Amino acid sequence: SPLLKKLEKEGAYLIPEELLKVRETLAALAALAGFTSSREYAAEEARLPITTARLNSIETPPGLKKDIDRIIDPGGELRDEASPRLSEIRRGLRNSKQNCRKIVDGLLRDKELSGLFMEDYFTVREDRFVVCVKSSYYTQVPGIVHGRSASGETYFIEPLGTVEINNRVSILKRDERAEVVSILQEISGQLFAQRAGIFRDIERAAALDLAQAKARFKEKTGGTVPELNDGGPIRLIGARHPILVLRGLSGAGDSPPVASPVVPVDITLDEKKRVLVISGANTGGKTVALKTLGLLVLMAESALPVPACEGSELPFFRGLYADIGDRQSIDEELSTFSAHLKRSAEILRKAGADTLVLLDEIGVGTDPAEGGALSLSILESLAEKGATVVVTTHLNLLKAHSAVDDCFENASVLFDETTSSPLYKLRYGMPGASLALAVAEEYGIPRDIVERARKSLKGGEGAFVESLSKIDEEKKRLEALTLELQKKDELKDRALKRLRDDRSALHKKARLKIEAIVERAGEEIKAHAELVKREREEAGRAAATHSRSGVKAAMRGLQQAGERAADLFKEPAEAYEPAVGDLVVIAGSNARGEVVAIDGKRAEVLAGNFKVWAGFDGLRRVEGKEGRASRGRARPGSRAVYAAKAARASDPEYRAEALLAINIVGLRVDEALPKVERALDDAHMAGGTGLEIIHGSGTGALRSAVRKYLDGSVIVSGYKGGDPLAGGEGVTIVELK
Repeated sequence: SPLLKKLEKEGAYLIPEELLKVRETLAALAALAGFTSSREYAAEEARLPITTARLNSIETPPGLKKDIDRIIDPGGELRDEASPRLSEIRRGLRNSKQNCRKIVDGLLRDKELSGLFMEDYFTVREDRFVVCVKSSYYTQVPGIVHGRSASGETYFIEPLGTVEINNRVSILKRDERAEVVSILQEISGQLFAQRAGIFRDIERAAALDLAQAKARFKEKTGGTVPELNDGGPIRLIGARHPILVLRGLSGAGDSPPVASPVVPVDITLDEKKRVLVISGANTGGKTVALKTLGLLVLMAESALPVPACEGSELPFFRGLYADIGDRQSIDEELSTFSAHLKRSAEILRKAGADTLVLLDEIGVGTDPAEGGALSLSILESLAEKGATVVVTTHLNLLKAHSAVDDCFENASVLFDETTSSPLYKLRYGMPGASLALAVAEEYGIPRDIVERARKSLKGGEGAFVESLSKIDEEKKRLEALTLELQKKDELKDRALKRLRDDRSALHKKARLKIEAIVERAGEEIKAHAELVKREREEAGRAAATHSRSGVKAAMRGLQQAGERAADLFKEPAEAYEPAVGDLVVIAGSNARGEVVAIDGKRAEVLAGNFKVWAGFDGLRRVEGKEGRASRGRARPGSRAVYAAKAARASDPEYRAEALLAINIVGLRVDEALPKVERALDDAHMAGGTGLEIIHGSGTGALRSAVRKYLDGSVIVSGYKGGDPLAGGEGVTIVELK
């Protein structure tokens, strides 16, 4: 654009070299305009509507580039065919020069004159052909003298035969220059006439170039585009100083970015807080964090990606004011303290709501007590105006105030005292000690001087520093405890999940078993119905009585299966707390019994000849019926429930423990094992923990068969003999998985 603005002066024109630069710009614009028709862009066009619109809006006529190519060659010279007049002039020049050469060549080859010339060649002086004549013979060569050499030994003479031709060459040269100017003015005039469109296209191309530069910067730096909120929190996650990032990438060219050595820092401030006070060790990175925040805010509000992680967000500030660095000036008669005061006064006048203020080492250069009091007053005033303030300091007054004022937030830079090296990270909620003595020793101050300083550090300041250290240790201890509690919570959650998964698996197993019972009952009903139909056809109505009784039995089985399914999967309307004497049904079975004892959240139920402990949520009261359960209702091998359901999900510490008994004394092995298998399945399905198998001692054959079966069962985790006072080896206590 500066070249086109040059044409605003009347009679101005661009020289060939400048026209070539314009030609390059026009070529780039033409390439951009044609990019949308390329095969590569066609696949991406749908997801790039803004870029497509910008590319399609480039309207620079292609004829300008062609006109420049027509009159100027790649070397920056005007072509002969730039105009008919220029072609004619240059042809005349070539002919005239050829005639001059012939005359001069003939003169040099003349044998009578061969001794007069210094060399047998000619040269050009002042755009005219001349020969080199020895000084002692210059009068013998007719012509015009154009000068002599510095030694005086040679005269440069234009032969008379070439004077007229050289005059013509001079005239043609002048005509050539005039024609060149005319051509350049004409093409420059065309460019000037279309300058508005060219300027617009250049701006559009610049916008595309900027967008591409932003994308490449984001890719190279691993940055992100933070969300801008309205008065919300500052949340920069993994923020890095952009200059440090670029320094780490310097020399990378188009190669992939190398791992950045810059340590990322999290900079956060809740929207309810107004002032963030960063303290801690010298050289710990306080000022770098301050500058990082300021630069990233400016970049974000300039629609630039910032070197930070996804999830970062920033408020939109209408103003940013900073006082960073030493502003003392001899010329302006400003000391360090007065320079900071001057800048602080300016900030107090301008800062307000929706502004960000960055203050580095506030209150330095004067008495710490007075400087601290003044600094606190300035910070409180800025907070009252609604400004967001981030300040670095070593003043203990500001650190202490930040711990008691809800508008203030403490943060400290982490420092490894064992290695005397900064970690360049911020820890929130805690002020940091300056560690001036440790840093001084690291930078070469003699140890005895440092130790003397430590002894001198007593009273209020020393106690404050010591208290910071103790608070820091206590905070670390609490963080460790918190981490341990989190781990225990995770273990508890995983255990609860396993419990729920196990219960879900048990429900699924029960549902499948009930579905199988229902399916078998349905098949029996169908079979008996067919039988009834045949008997009616063969023997009449009376002969079908036996089959109808079979159908009724099957119907009863189907009804019982439905009731058991309803019991298993029905959610109780309200919590039931049984009392001794209640007649109840154990969920997941047809077993009824009387509550004979209560222990916490469990009840002991007497069902037939068995006693079982079950959780309250595993019991359902039989409405309208009172009294003890029938002792003769249960029998060995019946489908009575043998275990309670698992503990309620709301109390993961509690498990219902059920240990039932099955008596198989006197049964043969082939009779006993199916009953043992069914008892194990029922107990496991209901979430029971064990089963007591009473098989007696006898010859030991039944005990051996049972235990051999238990060895192969996938739901048995172990078993043992009974207590000597409770049956001994005549009983096997089974532990279920």
